[in-house]
Amino acid sequence: MTTLDDLPPAGPATGLRAAAMRCIAFGRTAQYMRDQAEDVLTAGRMAARFSITLADARDFMIAISVAVEAVEAEGITPEQCYFLLRLDETHGPWTGIPVLAA
Repeated sequence: MTTLDDLPPAGPATGLRAAAMRCIAFGRTAQYMRDQAEDVLTAGRMAARFSITLADARDFMIAISVAVEAVEAEGITPEQCYFLLRLDETHGPWTGIPVLAA
C-alpha cells in the first residue's frame, strides 16, 4: 500500500495527497477539515454523496487533515499546489487563495 511518504513532493498527486493539496490550494487548513468532520451536516452530505457511512466520511476528512499537515510541512505553497494539480486548466489562472465563507 502506498503511503503519503511514498509519493514525491512534486508532480502528479493522487489519493490523500491530492485531496490535501486541493484543500491547501483553496485555502482550507487542517483545522478546517477537522471542524468539517465534526459537523454532522457536512459529514452527512459527504457520506450520502459517496454512499459511505457517516463514520467513514468523518474518518476520511480527518485523514485529509493529517495529509494537509504533512504537505504543509514540506513547504509547498498554495500556489504550487494549484499548479501541480493543474487546477489552472479547469479553474483558470491563479488569483490567490479565495476567501472561505464563514
